[in-house]
This record gives sequence, structure tokens and C-alpha cells, in this order.
Amino acid sequence: MKKKKSFGKKAVFCAVFSVLLCSMNLSGQTAADEVSLWDRESLLQAALRGNTGILSAESKSRAAQSLHSAAKASRLPDIRLMSNLSYMTNPQTFTIDQGSIFPGGTIPVTIPSLPGTTIPIDIPALPLEDFKIRLTENTYYEFGVTLEQPVFTWGRISNSIKAAELGSRAALIQVEYERRSLETMLDVYLYGLAYLREMQAILGEQRICADRLIHISEESYAGGFLLRTDLLEARMLAAEVTLGEYSLLENQGRNFLALKTLAGLPGLDLSGVRLPEAAAVRESLGYTREHKDELLSRIHAQNPGLRLLSLQTQAHEKKLAAAKGQFYGKPELGVFLQLSYAGPRFPFIEDDWRKDNNGNFTATLGIRSLLFDGGSIYHSIAGTEEELIQARLEEEKGWRDMEEFLDRTLLQLEVSKRKQEYLELKMHAALSKKEQAENEWNAGYGGEREVLIQELDWYAQRVALLQEELSALYLALQLENVLGG
Repeated sequence: MKKKKSFGKKAVFCAVFSVLLCSMNLSGQTAADEVSLWDRESLLQAALRGNTGILSAESKSRAAQSLHSAAKASRLPDIRLMSNLSYMTNPQTFTIDQGSIFPGGTIPVTIPSLPGTTIPIDIPALPLEDFKIRLTENTYYEFGVTLEQPVFTWGRISNSIKAAELGSRAALIQVEYERRSLETMLDVYLYGLAYLREMQAILGEQRICADRLIHISEESYAGGFLLRTDLLEARMLAAEVTLGEYSLLENQGRNFLALKTLAGLPGLDLSGVRLPEAAAVRESLGYTREHKDELLSRIHAQNPGLRLLSLQTQAHEKKLAAAKGQFYGKPELGVFLQLSYAGPRFPFIEDDWRKDNNGNFTATLGIRSLLFDGGSIYHSIAGTEEELIQARLEEEKGWRDMEEFLDRTLLQLEVSKRKQEYLELKMHAALSKKEQAENEWNAGYGGEREVLIQELDWYAQRVALLQEELSALYLALQLENVLGG
């Protein structure tokens, strides 16, 4: 009997040592290298730098902001500079032929003081020879500055600006949505690994217990003190522990691989990650259906997806209003101003450029109205109306989906809470049975084998409870992501 008690103390010591060793191996949080560990914030920053979803959303946001700036610029005047510099080798000329004004000849001139007396006077031809006059010079310069300012457009410009602004805001919300989704996935992986660390510590203790059970069962069977059925039961219990270990390693590897991919750190080692404490979030799983109205109000006010759908609907409304502003027969008013110069002298460089007064200023009030374009505007407006209908339907569906998700998640959390209460009772019952078996063994009328079987069951119930807590945590993290804010 003393030997049995001595072995019990050794088993407890080995179990405690195994827990400490597994915890150290998984967490890697020694005092020497704690400063080099990757915590949640550093992993988040690494993920933000390389996440293609966020980078794409940010690029789309910048594009939407540029479109908004372009739309705002459309209500400002357009100022253009026009110039035309010409050199003509044969400028236009006008020729006056010789004698075309006066052919020339002798003209008799009467002298008033001598009546009846005439004096012949020879007058040359005018012009004496062909005479060419240049109508233009070889150089000809045209410069002009024009200003076009829309005055009244039936809301086409203002509604286009509002639509672009709403689109820009929607793009920013998309960036926020991508970031929140990334943070949620990061928390899922980190807390998943933290819970798996706890499970691994328990499985380490369970492995010691299972190995001892196999050892004493095989010895007892070989000595004829144990039935083959009992030996097979022991092997089955040990196989369940092995299966649990492989399942944990698979889950751990999958979570850690997803974490490395998310953070963009292919060389990351699990020992270099500071995992959160699983106990720190157990109190955050208290969502119940009693909180539905409060949570639904938060979703309506803060959920990025619903805000995005609402902004998209508003943007389509403004696009439709802008399209209707271009409908047939609606006149648009605009002012056209032009300051121009046209002449043979280069202005401000040649001295005599002002002498011919070749400058001009023109002010025009223009009216433009589309009368017919083959139905293009009509069909464009009809298409925009259909897009608005689709946006409203998607927004309505988004509201319904969110309400359905909230109902489903709260119900799942409530069921999970009941399962945790049940598993906790089973864990306490298993602990009580283990302690009772230990007492019977210490009293001399029980066996170590029964103690080990009850201990294995106690470990299994602890792992099952942690698994259910982890499932509830995943649901709560998804709900927090949907709540926004």
C-alpha cells in the first residue's frame, strides 16, 4: 500500500512538471526574449502593411476621393489659352495696274485771265507702273484666353458632387470594414492558439496518466489479474488521448499557418508569439437574447456593412437626380468670356503691336438644351433607376440578414452557455469520482487502475469544456465584428 501512495505523489509531480514544460514550450515567454515577441499590436501592424484586401480598399478609397475632387471642380470655371502662330511665304496682295487711276496724256487748261487761251499740260499716268499693296504680312499671330462658367444646370453638377462625396465616404467605410475583419480574424487565431495551449497542457497530463494506465494494465494482464476486455478498454482510452493530441496538433498547425499568412510573416515561429490569456475573455461571452434590442440598435448605428449599403443607396439617388437634370428640353445656362488678339505683331514683344487695335473682349450668355439624341438619355435614366431599385433591395436584404445573424448567434451563445454549464458539472462530477477513487485506493480497497480511469475522464471533461468555450468565443468575436464601433 505504501508503494501505491508513493507512486501517486510521483505522478502528481510529473504531471505538474509536464504542465510547466508544455506551457513554456508553447508560449516561449521567457524573460530573456520577451522583448522580441510578436504581440497582437505588432502582428496587426504587419498584417495591415501587406494585406491585399486592405491595400485594394485603400486604393479604391483614394480613387473615390479623386473622383469627388473632380466632381467639385466641375462647378468652377474652365479657363483655356488658345494660340495660333502663322508664317505665310505668299501673303495676300492687291495690285493697282499702271494707268488704272489715270491713263495719262495732255490736258488743255484754260487760263481765266486770258479768255480763249488754253495751255496744254502733260499729266503722267497714275500709277506710273503696276503697284502692289500687301493685304497681310508674312506673320500672323492669334492669342486668346477663354472662361466658361456653368450658371444653371438643373442640379446636374450639385447632385453629381453629392453622389461622388457619398461614394468617397462609402470607400472609407470599406477600408474600415476590411480592417475590422482583419482584426477579428487575428483575434480568432490568437485566442484559438491560447485555448489550444491550455488544452495541450491538459493533454500532457493526460498522456502521463494514459501511459501509466497502459503499463499497469499490461502487467496485470500478463500476471493474469486483468481480463482482456479491461486491457482493451485501457488501450482504447490511451488511443483516445493520442487522437486528441493529433487533433490538437492539426488545429494548432492550421491556426498558426493562417496567422502567419494573415500577418504576412512566413518565417514566424510559434515560440515568438505572445499569446493572450484565454481567461481574459471568458467574461465577454455574456451576450443573451435579452440584449437583442440593444445589440440591434448598435448594429443599425455602427455596422460598417449596413452603413456602406445605406451610402450606396443615397449615392444612386443623387446619380438619378443628376441624370434627370440632363433630360430633353431642359436648358442649361452658361457664361462665356473671351479676351483675344489677332494681328501681324507679336504682343508685348514687338513695339507697334497695339497700333492697329487688334485686341478684343467678348462676353456671351449661352443657353444649351438637348432636344434629341436617339433615346440615349432616356435609356440612361431608366438604367440608373433600376440601379437605385437594386441598391434599395440590397440594403433591405442587408438589414434582414443582420437581424437573422443576431438571432442565430444569440441563440447559439445561449445554447453554448447551457452546454458549458453541463460540461462544468460533468467536470466536477469526474473530479469527485477521481477523488473518491483515490480515497478508496489510499484506504486499501481500491485500485490504481480505477484512479487512472477516473483521472482520464476528468482530463477529457476539462478539454471538452475548453473546446466549448472556444466555440462560444468564436461566435462572440464574430458578433463584436458585426456590432462595429
